[in-house]
Amino acid sequence: MNDTILTDKYTGKAVRVVSAEIRLSRSDRIHRGYYADLRMFAVLPGCRKARLISITPMSDGIWLKPLFTHNGEAHVKSGDWEWFVENLPVVPDDLGHIEVTSGRIAEARAYWGRQMTDTVQRQAAYDAKERAEIDGQKSFTKS
Repeated sequence: MNDTILTDKYTGKAVRVVSAEIRLSRSDRIHRGYYADLRMFAVLPGCRKARLISITPMSDGIWLKPLFTHNGEAHVKSGDWEWFVENLPVVPDDLGHIEVTSGRIAEARAYWGRQMTDTVQRQAAYDAKERAEIDGQKSFTKS
């Protein structure tokens, strides 16, 4: 997927995705025999150059930041992220020792789409519970 625009949910600034793909790689150490990796180059808000992006699920969305530098970051809404992942191409790694089947494509997209957004929802629920416990402790100590 080339030249796709994602939007930072806090600033509204554009994240220009220069290239992105889900790569399937073979591994005998994993029970199903392969793993899926998302490789993404993007220009983050406040940056001029496309960088390799690190992807982290947070309690309020997906956090995008450069892998090797400290310039720029963006937070993407979970729904936007799921749409983005559903439209990514799934390709074999550079060695090409794996067959890309429809089942593997569906699993790879599910991992990078729904599983990431499920992690976001679980983290948000955990944060809310933790805040409620802290608020309960504060009200208990005040009285």
